[in-house]
Amino acid sequence: MEITRAVLAIGRQWVTNSGFTMDLFIGGLYSKGGIETEEGATGENFDVAKFEGFRIRTEFSIGFAFQSF
Repeated sequence: MEITRAVLAIGRQWVTNSGFTMDLFIGGLYSKGGIETEEGATGENFDVAKFEGFRIRTEFSIGFAFQSF
């Protein structure tokens, strides 16, 4: 299986005084992929369109920022 991806994103991160973090970003994603088949299989059974093209990508995450003393 071969998959190529490129991402361009803009986002923001907030860190609270207690160390909790919140990240939010949005951007574009380009994917190009392929799949390997067994010998004798035909390409009619595989839909690779879901792996290829431009899409919008968003992400929201929360976490904790550890501090060193």
